[in-house]
Amino acid sequence: MNKMKKLISALAIVSVVFLTAGTVQAADFDNGTGDGLWSTAANWDNGSVPDNSDVRIGNGSTGWRTCTISNFVATASRVRIGEDAGGTLNLVDGGTLTTASDDVRVGYDKAAGILNLVSGEMNVGKDLEIGQDNAGTLTMTSGTITVRDDLEIGKSYAGIFTMNGGTVVLNDTFENNSVIRVYASGSLNIHGGTVSAPQLNMSGSALIDLWHDGELFIEDISTNQLAAFVDDGNILGNRLTNKLNIVWGIVDPGTTNAVTNATITAIDCVPNLAGLSTNEAADVLAEFGYIVGTITEGTAPDGITGLVAAQVPVAGTAPLTPGSAINLVIQEAGEVPDVVGLAYAVATNLIVQSGYVVGAVVETYVFEATPGLVTEQIPAAGTEIDPGEPVHIYINEQQALPTIIVGQSSGDWMDSVIWDLGVIPERETQNYEVQINAGFINTLSDFVANRRLHIGQNGTGIAQLDIMNGGHYVGFNDYVCVGWSQDAVLNVYTGGILEARKALRIGWNGSSATINIDGGTVSVANDWMSLGNSDRTNAVTGLPFESEINIKNGGSLLIHHFRDRDEANDIDYDLGVVNLAEGTLATIGTDTTAIEDRLASGIIVMAPGYSALKSVIDGNYTLTGVMAGYSSWATNYGVGAGTNDYDGDLANNLSEYAFNGNPTNGAITGVSPKLVNNNGVMEYTYPMRAGDDTLTYTVETSTNLLVDAWTDIGSFVLGTNVIAGDYSEVTNLISTVDDQSFIRTKVVQ
Repeated sequence: MNKMKKLISALAIVSVVFLTAGTVQAADFDNGTGDGLWSTAANWDNGSVPDNSDVRIGNGSTGWRTCTISNFVATASRVRIGEDAGGTLNLVDGGTLTTASDDVRVGYDKAAGILNLVSGEMNVGKDLEIGQDNAGTLTMTSGTITVRDDLEIGKSYAGIFTMNGGTVVLNDTFENNSVIRVYASGSLNIHGGTVSAPQLNMSGSALIDLWHDGELFIEDISTNQLAAFVDDGNILGNRLTNKLNIVWGIVDPGTTNAVTNATITAIDCVPNLAGLSTNEAADVLAEFGYIVGTITEGTAPDGITGLVAAQVPVAGTAPLTPGSAINLVIQEAGEVPDVVGLAYAVATNLIVQSGYVVGAVVETYVFEATPGLVTEQIPAAGTEIDPGEPVHIYINEQQALPTIIVGQSSGDWMDSVIWDLGVIPERETQNYEVQINAGFINTLSDFVANRRLHIGQNGTGIAQLDIMNGGHYVGFNDYVCVGWSQDAVLNVYTGGILEARKALRIGWNGSSATINIDGGTVSVANDWMSLGNSDRTNAVTGLPFESEINIKNGGSLLIHHFRDRDEANDIDYDLGVVNLAEGTLATIGTDTTAIEDRLASGIIVMAPGYSALKSVIDGNYTLTGVMAGYSSWATNYGVGAGTNDYDGDLANNLSEYAFNGNPTNGAITGVSPKLVNNNGVMEYTYPMRAGDDTLTYTVETSTNLLVDAWTDIGSFVLGTNVIAGDYSEVTNLISTVDDQSFIRTKVVQ
């Protein structure tokens, strides 16, 4: 049995007695005293030093947490480093950490983690995972790490384990299947000390780099498997592919695929410095007994900005005399790459290739950003920073499976207590179908996005949603329905927006619905809108339910098109009415006849006192409601109904509107009619407001003022003449048959 086999056996014999797991409670390190020590009870959220607890370093904190085990024996059920804000755990001055029967994870949940073993001992009850749930780094200077199960590096995120001394042993006592697993995002740098394990597994671009003082022993590995790792560049010696010593457990493995043990070390030579910063290169050379010589700038085909691009003597040269100088050529300076919009693996690879390190990796949420892609980076792309500095990235959260969430009481949308799941449906990545039941009124004054929305799903009464004060609802992946199986009202007030990326169904499934667009905006820019559904009828009356949309106070409705009648199944979707007052109804890419036909059939109706302005540009139809005639004039003056006499001048408001008076100034009652004798012809002239079809002007005559007997006979219009702005002058010929005649102009609306 060779010496490494003996080492594993010996360590298995003397390995620590692991704690028996009991009831496990969480313990969060909050550094309450500020001394940073594990052994200080006041540094833990529960006020006591953990015993058999689930220890979390970085959980719930708003800043990075650093915890130190110094000359103290620490125990836990498991340890997670990273959590919400990131954390560091240091073992110094002989400190010891033991987990009972569970993992130690470096890099967890939303933030990165760091573990530094300067001196002491760590006994891991199950797996030691570096970079599983977030980026993780473990640096070991001396001491011992014993792992009962697997050592996993870079499984899902960047994981780096750098050993400068000490001993790491996987003792195969958890499930008798201990493996060192190095994944594509992981690297194990054995610069000094010894690592021993029963088995080794590497995938993708996984890396193990051995230096002259480092040693790797694998108890069971086939010759072909190890040869493949070496040939693929997964295992390097002094950062080179052809500088490894392999001592097999059999004398001559030959060409057979024998399963045996192997001891792997690096052949002593000048190390490869390419891709290192100047300081990193100096540290590496010091480990080998050399110094940095001259430093110049230059370029190399595969050089990384700001890092070593070439060296003299070249890497792999036979060992030099201690103290010899290695001259460096540094790739000329560049900038931080742009990784926004890239997948995690691509972004981190580009960061590393550009000469920087991956810093904190934080899961975040950005509306409509693709899940799993980088949404933000710090520093920004193009920033010049020193090689080796961290680039922090934010990854958009993954999308959950579709789930139904129900509003079970009235209240503010952003109050979690109104929802049956106890969470706020606010992000499209939650993938919620939101149902607001009848009998409840909910208000929305924030931005939210859901997969689907049903207003009026179940219950009794009317369901109501009010969007106001900057509220913005987006149905991003499916339809929005107002009135699904129960009656519903949607109010969109000034500053509010409802945005349906798919269809808008109104009064769809055996219910009536009303949408009041009261200064707000409703947009269905990519799909159809229906007004009722004749396929669903009232169980009492047997008639279809109808729907209503009211647009007023500057409200806006933008749709792609109306849903057409389903002739094949005899289903009508135009069972409601759109009442347009002051506001806009616009369509995108719709034949203008769709709007004109609905105006003609009474589906689109102008509210009393309003008229329609129509425009068609590139097939897009806009119908704008504006105050018409007297309503607009009276609103401008603020005088009320036409029968009122606001200024008390004995001319009512309608008379002053018709004859160009001023209803707020009693001295201006309007333009009076004129009667002139034009060479024996009696001509009667009066002013008429142009452009208002609601006014009817009639010239009437009477022979006797004692009797209310006015007739519209004996006069006809000679002509009109525009005299000013909104008025024309109308001249009438008056009959002179009667001995006497009284004349008046009558205006009705």
